[in-house]
Amino acid sequence: LEREYPSYAMVGVGVLIRQDNRVLLTQRRFEPDTGLWTLPGGLVELGEGIREAAKRETKEETGLDIEIERLLGVVDKIVQDEDGRIRYHYALIDFLAHPIGGEFKICSSELLAAQWISLDEIDRYPLPRELKSFIEEFVI
Repeated sequence: LEREYPSYAMVGVGVLIRQDNRVLLTQRRFEPDTGLWTLPGGLVELGEGIREAAKRETKEETGLDIEIERLLGVVDKIVQDEDGRIRYHYALIDFLAHPIGGEFKICSSELLAAQWISLDEIDRYPLPRELKSFIEEFVI
């Protein structure tokens, strides 16, 4: 499965996990968005439902078990290279969730870090440009 320069869009999930007025963000090790703080998530596997993918990806990346509260929305992430070719194309399905168990720790080599962050601290973390307003819309 080629993520870079794909022949079609890939379906991914993101999970906005909140607890005690904080959200869980993860710092990406790889492209796209290397070094930026994003929602836990990843690609949906063949034969897997989107809610199951959200739970699996959260567990794989953070060690947490979650309960999904609701669907937040579906967004496109399309990244072009300097020649205008599509380098990455994801259709991302985002959920709101809260932790119900597990042990919080970084469990994936795809991450540099993971952190619970309050909204008043969020400006200290480099985020993809659309993510801050997305978080504020659903957490406040």
